[in-house]
Amino acid sequence: MSFFLAHYWEDVSFGKEEGANYKLQFAKQVTNFLKSGFTAPGGPAQDSLQQHAADFQGDPGLHALILSPDTSEDPTKPNGQFVYPKKITSMASTVATILGVTPDKVVQDTYVGVDKKKDPQALKTTAAGHMIFDYDPKGGPGGSRRAPLAAWRIIWQRDQILADQWAPPASS
Repeated sequence: MSFFLAHYWEDVSFGKEEGANYKLQFAKQVTNFLKSGFTAPGGPAQDSLQQHAADFQGDPGLHALILSPDTSEDPTKPNGQFVYPKKITSMASTVATILGVTPDKVVQDTYVGVDKKKDPQALKTTAAGHMIFDYDPKGGPGGSRRAPLAAWRIIWQRDQILADQWAPPASS
């Protein structure tokens, strides 16, 4: 089983530097990060997904997940839609190409972002902004039998958003 997690801050990834073009800024801060990583002065700051793509090859259950803020803070737009729909579509296409999967394997989901200025304690006192990757490889035959099957799941802000389970091979 392989797992790769990257986080791109909104103001760096989607924001626009003064005088910069949004399309070029997004390519520089997100698309290129996925393809070639980011090297900060003094050493690598983030590996690219491309560097680890071979680790994921051949897994028929492979999925990618992109989480992005929804429009709930914008009273002119309905909730549950991406704030940056074209950029999320572009990111999903890049991820699918790098991993060699069909676009339907790149799950895209929204979440309600937290405004730290309006609610400075929310990230400390609620599930907002928290992700759990729960993995039990020892379930099923040959394992600890805590559960009938081995399993993993991702819980984001209290919602289970992806999960899978399988029968591991019996121990020899």
